Amino acid sequence: MSEYNFKRINGIKTFFKLEGTGNPIILLHGWGTSHKSLISLFNFFSSRQQTLAVDFPGFGQSGFPESDWSVDDYMHWLIALMDEMKIAKADVLGHSFGGRVAIKLATSFPARVNRLVLIDSAGIRQKVRPNIGRFLIKAIRPLESILSEKSYKKLRLNFYDLIGSTDYLKTGKLKGTFQKIITED
Repeated sequence: MSEYNFKRINGIKTFFKLEGTGNPIILLHGWGTSHKSLISLFNFFSSRQQTLAVDFPGFGQSGFPESDWSVDDYMHWLIALMDEMKIAKADVLGHSFGGRVAIKLATSFPARVNRLVLIDSAGIRQKVRPNIGRFLIKAIRPLESILSEKSYKKLRLNFYDLIGSTDYLKTGKLKGTFQKIITED
């Protein structure tokens, strides 16, 4: 069985790819990417078990949420998707932001998760680095009026990269969602 399809999940056009048979595994991608970032894992797992890869709302080929979403919103969307696909319980593999949603699912609804695989997962707040990051970003703001626009953007990107927050620069229409999500521990 192989499907590339769309379903309406919680009112949002949702892209998914489904292949294989057996114990289901759901692959959840990171922020700013799509199911394509996990395609090699999809190909590996789909030859062994039923494998579902999706594009989160706001990413890839899925539609955008109408409001700023929290991790809970993404988790409830995932549960609705599982229900629609008739998946009562699954292995869940999450990368980065997908890991954040997977952690929330596993802790809120443990009966829905068989095994949890986290790859460079977001969702566990670090106590020191974010404070240093905010300080560094505020410290370089006065340079905006001195440096050329190109130089300032490059410096800013380097600082965001240093503190691990380049995702913030790729938020686009999801800026409010991103801000909601990163504040949750």
